[in-house]
Amino acid sequence: MSIKKANKFFDELDRHQQEFVTNKQINANYSIAKWLKFLGRAVAYDTYGDKATSTLKKRNTIFIVMMIAGVIVCFFFLYAIPVPLIGLALFLRNRSVLKKFKHRDLNNSLRVFFFPVLQALKDMAGEDAKLAASLDFSDPRSKTAERSQVFNRNVDTFVSTYIMAKVKLKDQANLEFILGDQIKDMNWTKTSASGKTKYKSKSKVTHNCLIKLTVPKSRYPQELPDKDGDVGIDQKGDFYVLKTKIKEKRTGKDHILEHYQLLAGIQKIYAVLSNQTPSRDDEVLDEEGYASGVIFTEEYFDEYDYDSFDYEDSGYFGDDEDGSSIFDS
Repeated sequence: MSIKKANKFFDELDRHQQEFVTNKQINANYSIAKWLKFLGRAVAYDTYGDKATSTLKKRNTIFIVMMIAGVIVCFFFLYAIPVPLIGLALFLRNRSVLKKFKHRDLNNSLRVFFFPVLQALKDMAGEDAKLAASLDFSDPRSKTAERSQVFNRNVDTFVSTYIMAKVKLKDQANLEFILGDQIKDMNWTKTSASGKTKYKSKSKVTHNCLIKLTVPKSRYPQELPDKDGDVGIDQKGDFYVLKTKIKEKRTGKDHILEHYQLLAGIQKIYAVLSNQTPSRDDEVLDEEGYASGVIFTEEYFDEYDYDSFDYEDSGYFGDDEDGSSIFDS
């Protein structure tokens, strides 16, 4: 049933949504309301698609068992020959369908991280606020791996940037954030004292989320320090630029950074600003929409932090009126 629902849901997507699900990339400047509408259908399809993929994998297991059992039975009863042949036919058909769903599968960072962040930004910036974003929700392991060897372990390293986004909040601050992963797949053989050789494998992922908030000095006329805890502070003309990052290391293939960790990082920056008294002529920041949570930071800024927030265009399409650069002001 989940397979039929997923296929039906995909057929009901409009042309642009189908292109996004297939290509998994987009570079555009839409209102937050339009982003939520556009990606909402893709998120719903991806939910059905993941359920269908799980069902197809279970069926594959059943068909493989059917083939093996059929071959064994054939040694004793020749009339059972059709059983493994039927199992093979079902397996090949099922694998073809599974391949189609894997081709359309979106990285779960869309569903677990970016879409909930958009819902929070709707309150923080307003649904009509323009959010410029370059998104790539393809499988990181579909990219070319950097291969190396550490001790006796073969290591494949994949680096992927899922999200680069910029939006102006209600208090006129410009928020920019980048989310990316570094994935290391390791495999090695180990020989025990008894002479038995075992094959072992492990995957590790490092989540990196970079957050930058640019606020006008007119709101905070007092001098800010160069650094406050995990928040770095620069001055550029009439603006303060505050930056922090989330860095989290996990073991396993499918771990995704949670959206509340980005919101907690934004809250941490505003906590630095809240120690300063805003100018009376400016609108007081509405606290609604800022979530609490845990932020994971291990060290201060290094070269990986892309201090200039440069990026390469990885988008698929966008409205002409929206412009082409996600960081155009």
